[in-house]
Amino acid sequence: MARATPLAWPPLLLSLLSLFWAPSGAGTKTIGVLAPAQVRGFLGGTTELPCKLQPLGHNVTVTQVTWTRPQLAEAARSVAVFHPTQGPSFQEPGRLEFVAARPGEELRDASLAVRGLRAEDEGNYTCQFATFPNGDRSARTWLRVLDPPEVSISGYDGNWYIGRSEASLNCDVRSKPEPTGYNWNTTMGPLPPSAVAQGARLLIHTVDESINTTFICLVTNALGTGQAEVTVLVTGLPREPSQSGLSSEIIIILTFFIILVGLLLLGLLIYFWKSRNARWNLHSSSANGNVIYSAVGCNASSPQDPPTEGTR
Repeated sequence: MARATPLAWPPLLLSLLSLFWAPSGAGTKTIGVLAPAQVRGFLGGTTELPCKLQPLGHNVTVTQVTWTRPQLAEAARSVAVFHPTQGPSFQEPGRLEFVAARPGEELRDASLAVRGLRAEDEGNYTCQFATFPNGDRSARTWLRVLDPPEVSISGYDGNWYIGRSEASLNCDVRSKPEPTGYNWNTTMGPLPPSAVAQGARLLIHTVDESINTTFICLVTNALGTGQAEVTVLVTGLPREPSQSGLSSEIIIILTFFIILVGLLLLGLLIYFWKSRNARWNLHSSSANGNVIYSAVGCNASSPQDPPTEGTR
């Protein structure tokens, strides 16, 4: 008994059938927002946060674009808004600008420029397109603010004398990302024998004539390098502790106190002098027997006056 052979489908027919079996919606276009996951900028510089609506040719109306930034324990804060007819509005107009968006034009590019980058600008930013009839579409970008090494040296107090022990210099760095290396040297070349580099610290076991030089600290991170230098002047004898600042303050306080006390004493002297003069004048008037007379009317006749003769 012959076995039935399976029906063989021609390749062309299979291809045609696959077109009808495609999932629903596969042929329809969906819009989305394109933005990089991370953008880098340098401290104090300008960077751009790209944000574009895709696909460009899709028939959609953009009613508004909003850039927001999340806040700790708060709702997202609006950073910049662009309206197709009213134009842009910013939280900080002097630092932010829409790169391509213009009032009256088709709004598809909401890229935002940020000027004068600060350390606190680092964080997540969300670009949101409000569209009709598709609703809101958004994408998020992380802005990293980088800083090449800015270096300074501390630790030299101007009182490094021959024989001083355990002196040190510190290489102070502001850097993002963190430093990857420290290098100490001098303008004359390698370090003196008594100077030992310990990362960001330069330890001087004993100060001698070889320390009388200019030290350089070179710092490296992923962005580049930065350096600072300090000149050390070695003296033969230790300098007496300076009290000039303290003495000046004491002198000023004492001078003010003396002037205040002098004014108080002067006021008291004037008060007592006036009081004494007033009492002395009153005493002098009583001793001299000064009497104050008041006017008396002369209508009454005196007993010594002769009688007046009547008129005949």
